[in-house]
Amino acid sequence: CFLTINRSAYKKSHAIVFNDRDLPDHIAHMPYFKDRRPWQRWVYYNFESPYYARGYKPFFINAGMFNWSMTYHHNADIDIQYGHAVQRPIPRATLPDYHGRKDVLVTWAVSHCLNARMKYVQALSKYISIDIYGICGNKTCNGTNRHCWKTVFSRSMFYLSFENSVCAEYVTEKLWNPLLYGVVPVVLGGADYRKIAPPKSYIDARDFPSVKDLAEYLHKVSRDKNLYNSYMKWKLNWKIVVPRHWCNLCNALHDPNRPPKVYTTLSRDWDGLNRQCQPYPDPYEYLPKKD
Repeated sequence: CFLTINRSAYKKSHAIVFNDRDLPDHIAHMPYFKDRRPWQRWVYYNFESPYYARGYKPFFINAGMFNWSMTYHHNADIDIQYGHAVQRPIPRATLPDYHGRKDVLVTWAVSHCLNARMKYVQALSKYISIDIYGICGNKTCNGTNRHCWKTVFSRSMFYLSFENSVCAEYVTEKLWNPLLYGVVPVVLGGADYRKIAPPKSYIDARDFPSVKDLAEYLHKVSRDKNLYNSYMKWKLNWKIVVPRHWCNLCNALHDPNRPPKVYTTLSRDWDGLNRQCQPYPDPYEYLPKKD
């Protein structure tokens, strides 16, 4: 496959990918709509949670324009998850002492400050020390995301894997990066982490009735070498794989067994009550986990 952002290749492309945020306000402004080739697949692409899918246009995604969806939802035609946990064909024999490698307690990197998530972290920071990187904190890491994880964030015992919104199935690199780099993620989101993450690989903030209880447990784990390393035992039998999204699309285009398909109800995942999102938990109120 050949991937391009050059729109002059429209007429000869087998798939046209439309980012939700870039859709025009009216179908009359849709480029090339009248020149659509009958053999083309039009693909709806959305990487954001419903709260942040600001380009959302219900008319477009329900008008029978799109053949495939390319999202993080389990029912998407092309999966664009940030990561997957897969079992190792041959288990590892031993693991290093991860506890002995750590000299930082909790780390968080963030760029959106004025929201309920920040309120939650500020409350948590009253009970435990948190190194905050990015424009919302007082620490910086110069370099690529991979460089920062390898050289800085991996020194931390825990990483705050707090999603920007609490929506069903919405999980980003905030979960997968710490798992990749040997850090215990403290998760807060709308996904069922039991179904997607390796067993006992994370700590769920919503398992605790208050931020104080969460902080006390993190302190407890940090002081106990065996308890901390128990959160790494999953690495014996599991590994994290980062998907290649565009290769998945390429494979789909080469699959002769894919039947013709047209979407008329894509908005069920993005609009109204079916958005399956919850308010961010108040740090001073108990919000039980979704069953």
